[in-house]
Amino acid sequence: MTESNTDIIKKLTGIFEKTFADKSFSRGEKQAVAQLLEQDYKLDKEQRDLLRSKIFDIARQEVDRRGKAVVDWLETAAKLLINRGDTKVYFSPVSRCRQRIIDLLDNALSAVDICVFTISDDPIAAALLGCKKRGVKVRIITDDEKINDYGSDIKKLAAAGIPVRMDNSVHHMHHKFALFDKRRVLTGSYNWTRSVAEENQENILVTDDKQAVIAFRDEFERLWANMEPFVD
Repeated sequence: MTESNTDIIKKLTGIFEKTFADKSFSRGEKQAVAQLLEQDYKLDKEQRDLLRSKIFDIARQEVDRRGKAVVDWLETAAKLLINRGDTKVYFSPVSRCRQRIIDLLDNALSAVDICVFTISDDPIAAALLGCKKRGVKVRIITDDEKINDYGSDIKKLAAAGIPVRMDNSVHHMHHKFALFDKRRVLTGSYNWTRSVAEENQENILVTDDKQAVIAFRDEFERLWANMEPFVD
């Protein structure tokens, strides 16, 4: 049976109350609570705000009698509810969006998952081939109709051994996002094409915010499981 929002908040509040007994968080307790917040329950903003108010209620009951210890505990508990993701935004034209994509590809260590409408920008394609040569696991999801466009790099990437899947639908797979090492996500209006890099007014956002990464990672895996492999 799926836990209700009330049950989840009650359970997490109980965990915080236990750490409050000695007014400190052990390393194990911090790791356990962080996992519950960021992986097991994936709390949204409303849930985090509600839990934060519960934490302040716990501390408020004793703050007059045990001032410093209570405040120290409260500070640690509140920090666990703050997303520390670094987020940056880039705009085109000029080369900033293209270059940021290439930099992220060049610095990827283990995995790159790409879900974009089309790829027809040779410098980006070259960076993807570089990932493949370094042993980085690359997967691409794209729109089936764009694969055959003039200048598309998809067939070249697939021929190099990069697995590609497509929607095979009358509708478009119009996403533009990518995940790097499963810890950073790039998204925005920017299509991965030469004309966009040099002419269009576009944007990308790059963040390692955990909630955003989890959401895009889950969507990629869902699409990958439901899309058809591209075979030339």
